[in-house]
Amino acid sequence: DLKVNVTYIENSDYYSSNKTTTITMARIDSTVSVDLNATELIIGQKVNITVNITDADGNQITDKDNVVIYINGEAIVNPDDIQVVDGNLTVVNVTVAEGTFTVNATYNGNASVNGANSNTVQFNVGRIPTVTNVTVIKSTVANVTLNVTVKDIDNNIIKDGKVNVTIAGNTPIEVELSGNDYTIVYLLNNITSVGNHSVTVEYTGNSTYLPSVANNTADNKVLKNITVTPRSS
Repeated sequence: DLKVNVTYIENSDYYSSNKTTTITMARIDSTVSVDLNATELIIGQKVNITVNITDADGNQITDKDNVVIYINGEAIVNPDDIQVVDGNLTVVNVTVAEGTFTVNATYNGNASVNGANSNTVQFNVGRIPTVTNVTVIKSTVANVTLNVTVKDIDNNIIKDGKVNVTIAGNTPIEVELSGNDYTIVYLLNNITSVGNHSVTVEYTGNSTYLPSVANNTADNKVLKNITVTPRSS
């Protein structure tokens, strides 16, 4: 409230007078909107969250200390993480998990402007695609040996996880990745006859990476068969 006092100063014709009154100051309303620079991402990519706040007269508000940004209902930033760009409030969020995420913001207002809640937007985050390659090092009876490498779409080597090796449609053989740049898989007692044998290799993926069926480095096509030859005497 604002207290106002008005005094009329007397003159030769009129006595002085005084009046005091209180004026209630109404705060102006605000509008908050949230926008994203992307809605389809993969783990590790960044999404820019932009919050625009305007008062009822169309003036932009950059009062970041009174703004809370939420992802899936949880506050994600403190005021120091929010940047003012072209009159908007912007924060960068690095995605770390697969799923669908909602984003909204609340402006808490100040002494002259009422607070407001924003619209809700969402973005989707997928797992990182992978590429698995197999080199057949040896293809003789009871000595079939494979070299397996798994990479992400940026050509980074994936060293953790598992691959399934399936021979002739039987129960897959589960092999842990070695933790090195490649994994050697020995099928010593799994293929014991000569001929063309059905063999597939698949990286099984995890919470970060998508699975992928292996290509044969000999022709860059999906590995489906290995021709096994007799061992030298």
